[in-house]
Amino acid sequence: MNGDQNAFDSIQNLSGQLDIQFALVATGLGVWELNISTNQVLWDDRCRALFGLAQDHVIPYEQAVQFIHPDDVDRVNTAVQQALTGESNGNYDQTYRTIGADDGILRWVRFHGRAYFSQTGDPYRFGGVAQDVTQQVYTQQSLVASEARFKNLVAATPAATAVFVGRDMLIQQVNAPMLAIWGRDKSVLGKTLLVAMPELEQQPFLAQLQHVFDTGEPFRHSEGVAYLLTDGQPKTVYFNHAYNPLYDQDGFVYGVINTAIDVTEQVRARQALQDSEARFSNIIQQSPAATLVLRGNKFVIDQINTSMLAFFGRGEEVIGQPLLAVMPEQKEQFAWQQAQRVYYEGITFDEKEVLVTHKRTGVMQEYYYDVAYRPLLEGGHITGMIQVITDVTAHVQARRQLEESEAKLSLLSNTVPSMIFYLDQQQRYVSYNKTFQDWFDVDADEVIGQSVREFIGEQAYQQVAPHLAVAYAGQPERYELAAPSRVGTQRWLDITYTPHHNEVGELLGVIVLASDISTQMQVRRALEESSNSLQSAIEVAGLGTFSVDIASNLLTCSAPVAEWFGFDSLTADTETFIGGVGEAEQDYVRDHLQNTILAGPEARYNVTHSIINSKTGHRTLIHALGRVYFDANGKPLKVLGIAQDITAQRELQQVLENQVQQRTQELTLANQDLKRSNDNLQQFAYVASHDLQEPLRKILSFSNLLSLRLGDRLDSNITDYLDRINKSSERMSSLIKDLLEFSRIAVRQQEFGPVSVDAVVAGVLDTLSLEIEQRQAYIHIDDLPVVKGDAQQLSQLFQNLLSNALKFTPAGQAPQVRIEYFQRQLHELPPEVLPQRTAPYYHQFSVSDQGVGFDTKYLDRIFQVFQRLHTKSEFAGTGVGLAICQRVVENHGGGITANSELGQGATFCVYLPA
Repeated sequence: MNGDQNAFDSIQNLSGQLDIQFALVATGLGVWELNISTNQVLWDDRCRALFGLAQDHVIPYEQAVQFIHPDDVDRVNTAVQQALTGESNGNYDQTYRTIGADDGILRWVRFHGRAYFSQTGDPYRFGGVAQDVTQQVYTQQSLVASEARFKNLVAATPAATAVFVGRDMLIQQVNAPMLAIWGRDKSVLGKTLLVAMPELEQQPFLAQLQHVFDTGEPFRHSEGVAYLLTDGQPKTVYFNHAYNPLYDQDGFVYGVINTAIDVTEQVRARQALQDSEARFSNIIQQSPAATLVLRGNKFVIDQINTSMLAFFGRGEEVIGQPLLAVMPEQKEQFAWQQAQRVYYEGITFDEKEVLVTHKRTGVMQEYYYDVAYRPLLEGGHITGMIQVITDVTAHVQARRQLEESEAKLSLLSNTVPSMIFYLDQQQRYVSYNKTFQDWFDVDADEVIGQSVREFIGEQAYQQVAPHLAVAYAGQPERYELAAPSRVGTQRWLDITYTPHHNEVGELLGVIVLASDISTQMQVRRALEESSNSLQSAIEVAGLGTFSVDIASNLLTCSAPVAEWFGFDSLTADTETFIGGVGEAEQDYVRDHLQNTILAGPEARYNVTHSIINSKTGHRTLIHALGRVYFDANGKPLKVLGIAQDITAQRELQQVLENQVQQRTQELTLANQDLKRSNDNLQQFAYVASHDLQEPLRKILSFSNLLSLRLGDRLDSNITDYLDRINKSSERMSSLIKDLLEFSRIAVRQQEFGPVSVDAVVAGVLDTLSLEIEQRQAYIHIDDLPVVKGDAQQLSQLFQNLLSNALKFTPAGQAPQVRIEYFQRQLHELPPEVLPQRTAPYYHQFSVSDQGVGFDTKYLDRIFQVFQRLHTKSEFAGTGVGLAICQRVVENHGGGITANSELGQGATFCVYLPA
């Protein structure tokens, strides 16, 4: 304002001129003006009242400022100066406190107006209106305080909290826990929720918030799932959250407060527990082993899988029932007792092959189970148990059968004459049979754990190592080996290695079968020699060979046969060869060959026919022999045979047949003469023996009469003569008796039948009992068998052998005689024994003494008639006894031999066919 203008017009005139009194009153406004020239304040009653003045409508500015709160004075002065200087474009608007000049009441007032400037820029008028804003300020202050408290509360609350304003959900406040859940920072303030967190666009949260905003209805949700992005990485969050509406002072919803508690760990823990329980239940259900979960001291069935239900023979209706209600038969059984210990004592129980008797199929039966019981702990207390059961009934039964089978197998392996043993992966002996023990002369466990190299030695191991390598590479191996045995002789073994694998093909060890094939080797060598000899014989004899392949009808022959036919090739069809046969004989040869093929295995091709050489026309007469060979099904495969050129033989045969006929007549006459001679000789032997006995008896009788008649008149010479006569007569009598017996054995018809050798020997001992008693002889006799033979001849055999054993023991020495028995195979007979009849087995009777013995160089003489190795003065005898023994043994198809050393006794061995 300046002095040229009416600055001091009265308020009443001003009000009247403007006619705004009503409006001012209605709005509660007062009018004021500052006289710039006088620096005085002019105001109306309402402005004056705002300063607490009872009077004075005009007061100096300095006085008016005194009624402003000291804390606001500087701010007011500064604002006035800024308005008057134009810094604020002349605008003035200040809210401040007055202290109540007269009434002492603190008021909040708002003075706002404008300064007007001249063209030169000088202020010429400054005024405006004033208003009591105490209530608004206090309300605003309360609101600010309330908002501050609310903001502090939001920031301080441990629960994640956010305040959204408006329907677009502008983020007004958010605390650290909520930012942590969101994975954001405070830069989200002032942004809408969707801008701050775009990943929520397809999720339900924004719609839920807007529903609360629109309806005012709170929203609660537990364990809600949110899919958020943190540093570009997705994460899943679970939280319990609530949306509550925020109301303004007019009762309108202006925003939503969101509180949330992160329960991700809780949810995940529960999910993990649920997953664990589900997996546990799934494991139980899918477990191949029967599994059962029991709860409480009543052992209530909580979980049970199908395998266990199958063992119970029941369905799922058993769940929730006590175990004894389902299987009362268990009560007194071992498994039930152990289950109680697991529950009440907290022990674990594991046992193999537990016997449980129960009704699985409605019938009480015995079953075997592998059992595992474990207590279930919850909060440190036992609340039940888990039982895992495997049915091994079939396994136990199979094992028992296997044990029985192994026992039988062991018995069988120990009765088999072959060595059977098992080597582990390191070539160590695990087991072996009785034959192995006998072969190597070892005990049952002596070799167990030793390696092959250790046991048989390096030199022998090098022989078998290459073959073992094949077996341990997984391939069967078979070979033959010459090896020493416990008896010190080298024997041939047929050895087979069979690899032993488990179900997945891993090598566990090697089964070894070693058979003594020494006899077979001898036979094989004999066959080889025989084959070689046969081939040589064929070549030397000029024989030819041929074979007919029945399927192809091809005949293959050797060179001699092809030469007879005049063929260049050794092979042609059968008809070509038959075409080379003499024309009149072709049908005969063809039919004979076909009939032989059809007749079966026993038929033989045996034909004589002529051959016409296709080149020279030479006629050759051959004799062909052959047989048919068949496959396993009885189908004929081929004919093999030999052929011989018998042209010369047939011509010679004609000559010989004439000579034979002549010689046969001569031989018939000679045989008749020989028979008469033998009959006469035998008759002579009988007659001579009897006739010779008669003079000997007379000589002995007269010699005894002379001794009796002469009595004391006999001098020493006559007595000696008479003794010599008697002894010579006795020897002559014994010789005649032996010759007579020898003759009887030669001509008597044997009466063979079962003979107990025990009984035969007993009879001989009875006959010799007086001599045995006088000599105080010891005689050991084995158990002797029953043989097929002539009892009388066998009695003579053993009596002669026992008599010799007693006789050839020096006087004054008690004879020690042993009669022993063995059974021998053919190959075990001594080479000098050539039995009259071949048999697989032989009875061996050995009669041994400890007498004077003999030199074995005389072995070929002692069985001859009249052969003696000692003088008559040393040992009496006729030299016929052992000849009788040999004749008896030969009559029985056997053989006899002896072995001895001078002064060491003798052993006579008799071999009779078994």
